[in-house]
Amino acid sequence: IPSLLLLIFTLINCLKNIGNSFNLKITSWNVDGIRAWLKKDGMGIFKYDQPDILCLQETKCSIQKLPDEIKDVQGYHDYWCSSDKEGELSLLFN
Repeated sequence: IPSLLLLIFTLINCLKNIGNSFNLKITSWNVDGIRAWLKKDGMGIFKYDQPDILCLQETKCSIQKLPDEIKDVQGYHDYWCSSDKEGELSLLFN
């Protein structure tokens, strides 16, 4: 529930920016393995795309094995959701 409240707060803040080039930017990426994505400068998406919400699919990593650099992205809150299979989906939002 706290993550949902943060998401709602983010959406409300984006609505306050009506008139800018964009109000809410959602980026979705099938990373096909988060460790490989990180080695290929996947974190550059935060600088290049500046998403309000970043969804990563096919992370192929359990929550316990997440690399540190993706756990604490400055300015973003994270919400990780995985099945019994290693890491199917994640969501980061600011």
